[in-house]
Amino acid sequence: MKTKVLFVSQTMGHKQNCGIGIMGKLIGETLLGHPELEFNFIYSDDIPTVHNKINEFNPEVVIYNYAPTTTTWVDDWELRRDYQHIKHGRLMHDAMCQRIADEYTPEKNSNWNHIIADDPQVVGNEYVMITNRLMPGTPTVKYVEPERPIIGFQGFGFVHKGIDRIAHQVVKEFDEAVIRLHIPYSFYGDPNGHMARTRVAEVQHIVAHKPGIQVIATFDLMSTQEIIDLLAQNTVNCYFYHELTDVYGTASSPDYGLAAGRPMAVTRSYQMRNYWHEPRVQIEHTSLREIIANGTEVLEPFYKAYSKESVWADYSRVVRTMLASNKS
Repeated sequence: MKTKVLFVSQTMGHKQNCGIGIMGKLIGETLLGHPELEFNFIYSDDIPTVHNKINEFNPEVVIYNYAPTTTTWVDDWELRRDYQHIKHGRLMHDAMCQRIADEYTPEKNSNWNHIIADDPQVVGNEYVMITNRLMPGTPTVKYVEPERPIIGFQGFGFVHKGIDRIAHQVVKEFDEAVIRLHIPYSFYGDPNGHMARTRVAEVQHIVAHKPGIQVIATFDLMSTQEIIDLLAQNTVNCYFYHELTDVYGTASSPDYGLAAGRPMAVTRSYQMRNYWHEPRVQIEHTSLREIIANGTEVLEPFYKAYSKESVWADYSRVVRTMLASNKS
């Protein structure tokens, strides 16, 4: 009989423009196909809904998709108090880095003994278990070489995403090009779209003196498949995040660029630390023209590591470790 695992993520609906929710949806739906474990996936924003599903499904393990700003209710001890015979794990994204893992103690984190981090650059310990990133799918369209190179980006419009850097790099290397930006409004961080529109205006200003460079921007949130197919039609996809500090988690937007099967360029940002060992995709070491010419061969190791099969194997290990622990 397969081990039963309940996966809980925040509701979507009017909050669908949220990176944590999108990650939860992707991971939860992927785990439903796990070949060794029986996963059940629910959306919830409250404790009673989770309790009802626990009583109905009777899982041995419950994993909660978590972010301190969007799912604070998950830290309430009432959620786990009556189910201490079940192993409970908190899946963390943005708020994970090596320092947090090294300093982690349950006493300072609402008594969570099991933490899961989808950051392959972090070294785990008795409390923190690591999984690979997860590519969100594959394209359903074939790449057709455009008349002018299309340089793409997708993600929310926060300043640290470095979208202006993409424009400066394109101006530096090309006289004829299209910059294609998909910047949906963030439900929590940019509900009115001011930052998204500001980023587009910045890019338009930067390229204004080069009439051969066109800017195309879209703001309505696309489905996962639509995003992948859009990026699959770009010559190269760029994620030029600022360096920031080591307390930031690994960025999820590049996972979509990877899934698109096109060349990809990144900066040496802490949020891109999973690409630090591959200088052929780093704009500090390699030009856009060179990255395009190199193709996708340099990304092959990432395709394998971030496949659903790889993540399934990671969760098999995570669940085994949780069940073997004498901590709830």
